[in-house]
Amino acid sequence: VNGLVYECNGSLDELADCVARACIVLQERNVPFNVLIADCGRRVFLFPQCFAEKQALGQVDQGILDTQVNP
Repeated sequence: VNGLVYECNGSLDELADCVARACIVLQERNVPFNVLIADCGRRVFLFPQCFAEKQALGQVDQGILDTQVNP
């Protein structure tokens, strides 16, 4: 999965609960992620960070790590 988009069709509380559950699952599985909130909170993007996972497994070229940039 490259990313998930959650959109509010009802209450913002329901959207927040849904996104929170997804974040909790990722945290429990030790998957780093980023959250981007847009449209006054009515749209939320959730991006699992595969770069951090590959870095932890030693699958990233040293040249990329030397740039100290996390894509």
